[in-house]
Amino acid sequence: MIEKRHYYSLLLFFIPQTIGTSIQMLCYGVTYNWTGMMLSLLIIYFNIQDRGLNTDYLTGVYNRRQLDGYINGKIRNSADGKSFSAILIDLNDFKSINDKFGHETGDEALKDTVGILRKSLRLNDFVARFGGDEFVVIMDINNRELLKQAVNRISSNIEEFNESSIKPYKLSFSMGYDIYDYNSKMKSDDFFNHIDTLMYNNKKQELSVGRGEL
Repeated sequence: MIEKRHYYSLLLFFIPQTIGTSIQMLCYGVTYNWTGMMLSLLIIYFNIQDRGLNTDYLTGVYNRRQLDGYINGKIRNSADGKSFSAILIDLNDFKSINDKFGHETGDEALKDTVGILRKSLRLNDFVARFGGDEFVVIMDINNRELLKQAVNRISSNIEEFNESSIKPYKLSFSMGYDIYDYNSKMKSDDFFNHIDTLMYNNKKQELSVGRGEL
């Protein structure tokens, strides 16, 4: 039910204690159990520190700092037949939610956005707050059909949220998404600009549909 990075750190909590207790049982009169406990607490402490540095304090997803390092690593490790996908998501009319209902309600809308993404994606898919009301999802997918299925799940869960929620606002996303082309040799900024353009085109299309132009 939790991400692997937290799961493993919690498992490590028991290792120093187990070792310390075992040594204490073998060497009578020597206390190593509390030393093991201290090391275990240090493991949890450093994990909490790492989480604080790399996550967005409001939504709990990764922050821009962690995103930059992660996607640069994915680009370095990509190859023919081994690539990844990214989805850039913009929360439509977020300013109007803030203006109409207040910033506290706006914060709730951002948290609800993350909840929808979590529900739509796999446990190990990378989710980060790109800035303001924009989020980025990075997935180990190099199949366009699977990528489209993920996007459709997000759209479906948005509709479900709007139908069942008693919140004073409705959520709407504009999304730009694509598979990273290894042969393009794009850097991270170039790739972000690419999916940002796709997202902007999606937003224009939705606005046109809303005005009845299509």
